[in-house]
Amino acid sequence: MTLLPREDVNDFPTIPHLERVLWPVVVRHKGERIAASLNAWRLLEKGKPPVVLVPPEDVTRFLVSPSNRVDVGDGLGLLVFHDVIVGREIVQNAACTVTSPPPEMTDIANHYAFSPDLLDHCSVAGVEALGEGGCTGSWRMPNLTDAKAA
Repeated sequence: MTLLPREDVNDFPTIPHLERVLWPVVVRHKGERIAASLNAWRLLEKGKPPVVLVPPEDVTRFLVSPSNRVDVGDGLGLLVFHDVIVGREIVQNAACTVTSPPPEMTDIANHYAFSPDLLDHCSVAGVEALGEGGCTGSWRMPNLTDAKAA
């Protein structure tokens, strides 16, 4: 039984909205803890799985390094991508930070969004996230539904 309540992504706000994650968030790769947080945020937007954002103080910083990739996030400002480095393995663009969010989202400035598609373990309340088929940072959790798609 999971602590996470059932949610329909179509009930999320149309305008992107920040909400605190109420449960522990953990990111691991090859047995190394990349991040562990009780202070994460999730970015909610109608029809999409949440993006989970971890504050920099909860990230094992020597395991992440800026990559060559930068982008402009849809309504988020500048995104700087980061590689995750564990031992001799480099997972390219496995995370990104929001470096210049709009004024209503300054709480997530410099927070890390990790991609469950590229890393071994991303979880909320011990429940593993499923990826979205790319480096989107979206965390599709088993408690999420899409009633319109059903």
